[in-house]
Amino acid sequence: MSPNYLITAFCHEVGIPPHSYQLQLKVQQAKTDLLTHNPLAQIAAELGFCDQSHFTRCFKRIVGVTPGIYRQSSFIQDKS
Repeated sequence: MSPNYLITAFCHEVGIPPHSYQLQLKVQQAKTDLLTHNPLAQIAAELGFCDQSHFTRCFKRIVGVTPGIYRQSSFIQDKS
């Protein structure tokens, strides 16, 4: 099976390319990890991002807010 065929088949079944799917999975895990007090740089490294700024850009593109703001709003909601 050629790489192009595999990517096309994946897109047809899932609706998005494999890399986008992988990023969405990482961001979903990041949402859980942000409920801890671990530093953002540590969360980024554990999820396989090359650095914290790359993690922040991807997270903001998918979620709409930065990881720091997401973390703050999560803690505020938990206290309510």
